[in-house]
Amino acid sequence: MNLTTDSEAPPATERHAQWLLGAVRVIAAGIFALTLVKSVHGSQTRFVAPILAAAFAVALIGVSHSLERGVSWLARLSTAQWLWLFGLVAFALRLGWALFAHPEPLSDFATYRDLGLDLCRHGQYGYPTPSAYRPLGAPALVALISCGGLPFPLTFWLANAAFSAVTTAGVFLLARRLGGADVGKIASLLWVFWPSQIASCALIATEPLCTMLLVWTVVLALDVTERPRWSRIILVGLLLGATTYTRSNAILLAPLWFGYAVFRRRWRLAGYAAVVTIVMLATLLPWGLRNQAVMGEFNLTTLNGGVWLTYGNFDQASGGYMQLPFTIPGQTEVEQNRAGYRLAKEWILTHPGHFLRLIPFKLKATFDVDMAEVSWSTREARMASLSEPLMIFAQSWYLALTALFLVGAWRARAASMARDARALHALEWHLIVLGTWIVVHTFFPGDARYHAPLLPWYCGFAAIALAGRDRAAQSNGATR
Repeated sequence: MNLTTDSEAPPATERHAQWLLGAVRVIAAGIFALTLVKSVHGSQTRFVAPILAAAFAVALIGVSHSLERGVSWLARLSTAQWLWLFGLVAFALRLGWALFAHPEPLSDFATYRDLGLDLCRHGQYGYPTPSAYRPLGAPALVALISCGGLPFPLTFWLANAAFSAVTTAGVFLLARRLGGADVGKIASLLWVFWPSQIASCALIATEPLCTMLLVWTVVLALDVTERPRWSRIILVGLLLGATTYTRSNAILLAPLWFGYAVFRRRWRLAGYAAVVTIVMLATLLPWGLRNQAVMGEFNLTTLNGGVWLTYGNFDQASGGYMQLPFTIPGQTEVEQNRAGYRLAKEWILTHPGHFLRLIPFKLKATFDVDMAEVSWSTREARMASLSEPLMIFAQSWYLALTALFLVGAWRARAASMARDARALHALEWHLIVLGTWIVVHTFFPGDARYHAPLLPWYCGFAAIALAGRDRAAQSNGATR
């Protein structure tokens, strides 16, 4: 059933586009600065990463110009052919790396595996003591594979590779809104060859599934903005609920979308966002009821928020994860979660200056490196000689792409985006997604893996930098 489009929305103004683009530029500049400082001063990447990053940027510009001139046969591929080809390339690279590296799950990844296996064997999340400390997504997939009698971890690797391959098409659709089909193709190409995202598919991790769900949630939410249908609105809510099962941050996106629509006085869009929020909450309701019945507290996400908030807010906090010099009181997850929130809140209120000084360090821990997945997937003794070179390679790629993200944000023009509703709506969602993660990590400690779901949003502006302003504008006009 078709719904009326948002005719009540005021016309997009260049000033509004300038504000949105300015915010994205500030974010891009901050991420690039953090990455550059770490790449220059990091013990493993010092001086090498910036040189390699410059080489990567030059090579990517060369490839982009090759596509523009039509020298490569790739330039003549249709959109469907391009996505099928590079979706298969993405799948093959990720599965190939998993089979080659074959890492033994450690740390969080071993915990996700054990939670999933126990869920299949005993029908209980957390065994022998029920738990809601970690998100359900990855363990549920492990349980599904195990109960289905499928080979593990091979099937999990296949699933991760498929999730990341499907993300390729979503990256194309997001970037195409910003700058047209050529920008979308370049962005999808950047995603296909992103080192950390190839390596992550060998881990029992939440990131490949979370990133796919987040990207397609936003793709469909943008479609709702322009061609609203009840079926799509409900699907966005379902996808957002599923995303929240993999990363709790996602629960904030629908309310923020609603708040943004109200702020802009786009009342019909606010109504759609409200329905999305309701559907998302309904999707999470079974988990909340389970937690009420089993854990003794109604909670729609996880019971680790208070503990993690404490990790980021105490006298010796560094901004990242570190062992606490004290024990959070409580005999159960619920009690420790409540105590953690109370301790962190008290510390923030009594140390506001220290809290503000910690924010840059939390963001640094979140955004400055992009080689954790490579590190975790090369821990086996037989991979020792490859680990450091591959980590430097991954960090160099990340530095190059954050630089291109910044250049693309500066090359984009507010005036052209103000005239193109599709580009403006995509820009709004760029800010909503990036802003959500940044706001979360002003309070919670950071970790190198936490920015992984944001990498598709880097690709769009990096592709604008590679495509060039004139080419992007021409391509966008052709797309419309």
